[in-house]
Amino acid sequence: MPQTDLNPEFSVNNTRAFPSLTQPKIVGSFSVDADRRYIPTGDNLKYLALPKPGPTGRIHLDLNEGFEVRQPKPASAKDEQIDHLLRFIVDNLNRGLRERDPEADRTLGTDFVCFRGLLRMVMCTPYEHRTGWIILATRYRGTVYLCAKDTPEKIREEASQTEQQKRFCYYGFKFEQHVLSDEPDQKPDTSAPVIESEEFCAMFSATLEGNRVLYGAEMDGVFRTDPLDKRHLMDAALLNRLEFVEVKVKRRESN
Repeated sequence: MPQTDLNPEFSVNNTRAFPSLTQPKIVGSFSVDADRRYIPTGDNLKYLALPKPGPTGRIHLDLNEGFEVRQPKPASAKDEQIDHLLRFIVDNLNRGLRERDPEADRTLGTDFVCFRGLLRMVMCTPYEHRTGWIILATRYRGTVYLCAKDTPEKIREEASQTEQQKRFCYYGFKFEQHVLSDEPDQKPDTSAPVIESEEFCAMFSATLEGNRVLYGAEMDGVFRTDPLDKRHLMDAALLNRLEFVEVKVKRRESN
């Protein structure tokens, strides 16, 4: 496969109109189980379940708990590339994704397919002067499929991670276990080992400057008080009405 090296030069041009971008719409969803197997349902969708403050009015969460018995995402997960996105497309061709375009020789109603993380990486390029990236691209029947590949620098960085760095990564997963549950208003079971491989992914469709983009994005959970039928969570209208939440943990900076 030929390799293309880009050496962009950035300049400020305030006279250009901002590129048009439509509001993303959810077109479907899927889950990934502990063994990294694709599941065509919302099995791994979580509900926001905020912990109650203690007698002092403060919340204490031990994010180190369970670090030694965690189930980390296997290294083989990187070999999946965009396999789960392709599986979703195949499963849903007859549910509104197919749009034959004779002029463009396109059988899928989109110009690009990728993960949200790849879009973020490209958009941050003007501000990340020291971070390189590699993107693999395949054009098939008028649609370009994009997949990020680890750079040699990132591979070396991950291989040399210290235990403390691994703990910092674990804190994000453990925090999610504390504030997300399998059922609405159910107290999360924080004694169970953290399974880092499980995911719930929503599929979004948007148009950027006339280019249609279909992308997948891992979603942490939803804010909802009544349960959903996770086995049949393919109704796009319902998915777009849900209030999704993104939970983050940040280390306190010390001088």
